[in-house]
Amino acid sequence: MRHQPPADHRGHRERLFSLCFLWLPLAFAFAASVFADDSSDLADRLKKLQFEEATRRLPLAEHCEKCKMWKEANAEYARLIELAPDNLTVKEKAKKAAEMAEISQARPAKGEQEVYRAGQAALGKDMSKKYWELAIWAAGKGLREEAERIAGMAERLDEGMGIGEAPQSKKFYEALYPDGDERKKAVDALNEYRKKCGLPPCVFSATVSAGAQRHSEYLVKNEGHPSTEGLGAHNEDPALPGYTPEGQRAGGASDIGQVPPVASMINMLGTFYHRIPLLSPHLKKVGIGWATKPGATDLGWCVIDCGTGVGPRNDKLLQLVAYPAPGATDVQRAFDDELPDPIPAGEDHKNGEAITLSWFGEGQITGGEMEVKVNGTAVEGYFTTRQKPARKDHGNGNSLCFIPKEVLPPNAKVEVNAKTTLEGKPLAKSWSFTTGTHEHDAWRK
Repeated sequence: MRHQPPADHRGHRERLFSLCFLWLPLAFAFAASVFADDSSDLADRLKKLQFEEATRRLPLAEHCEKCKMWKEANAEYARLIELAPDNLTVKEKAKKAAEMAEISQARPAKGEQEVYRAGQAALGKDMSKKYWELAIWAAGKGLREEAERIAGMAERLDEGMGIGEAPQSKKFYEALYPDGDERKKAVDALNEYRKKCGLPPCVFSATVSAGAQRHSEYLVKNEGHPSTEGLGAHNEDPALPGYTPEGQRAGGASDIGQVPPVASMINMLGTFYHRIPLLSPHLKKVGIGWATKPGATDLGWCVIDCGTGVGPRNDKLLQLVAYPAPGATDVQRAFDDELPDPIPAGEDHKNGEAITLSWFGEGQITGGEMEVKVNGTAVEGYFTTRQKPARKDHGNGNSLCFIPKEVLPPNAKVEVNAKTTLEGKPLAKSWSFTTGTHEHDAWRK
């Protein structure tokens, strides 16, 4: 028979339960009140920062206007409209600056330009630091979306000053993401491969990561739903839980994997289609989202946004990119599977590392050929071009791709001779690399 406590004890316990239920609503109300107070405090702090920025930016705009530096004046007044949208005087000046920037070519004196640049640099440095500090504070209070938005303001200022990654940004990532190191390491890993190719580094962007994180969480919430299978993983359904416009946009601009960020990033570099955007010389910012599946630590959805952060084309950068990189050693030996699948239907999928030559500059490449020798002997493979892509439903873009039919042997020297035509002119590249002993890079990181 089950033991029952004395009646007076039972009554005491019931009274305790009653008190707990009475206090629960009060506790929730208190938590909501604190959250509301934090939100209100954040709004006040942000308003003060924006007023400070506007107050300091207005003299810069007026200086540019006075010196007839209309392009710069247009940019300054455009920002002032964002900071003070209801100021009619600013709107009128902004309209004039925009009109003059279209029809007038400024020839300011050197001293006038230096005054502006010095003022702009001082403003950008001071305000960036303050916006980052506020973003960190907001993240610490659990105001994630607001923190990401403010971090975006700081990033814009950093970008305007040519700063790749501000010192405060690391503190922000650590405050916003408990496992932020994994995301940051993924971009660090990408930059290691880009450096070998002669490409500039990318930065891990808080702004771009915001949408990527939304989309990764959406995919976890809707795991198993038919709409998220296959290429559907790049979309979001407004009728499903976790949908956000930011996540929807990120999904369409991303490479998507199902293992942690570093492994996912390196996986993408071992493919064909997913590799190409990661090797663009014009890629400036990368966003990473990572959400684990229930009960798992190393399985989930990793969203790598490598489309949103692409900057304008810079013809001073390397435009012809070979991969694996010329002179690279310890290269993985096998192809990492991907969807869409560039291997012909019905063929063996135990293939060698994809070899690509991509043009990122102006114009289109036409046709081409690629000879691949392993330890001096030509090997067979699946070769595709813009005109003869691997798939009718997924083009090659401005890339030549050769996927060896067999996994490359260990410690082998691979020589590549590629030829194509760029706007009617010959374009060629010869290079070599050496394989390692491992088939796949991602699984040894």
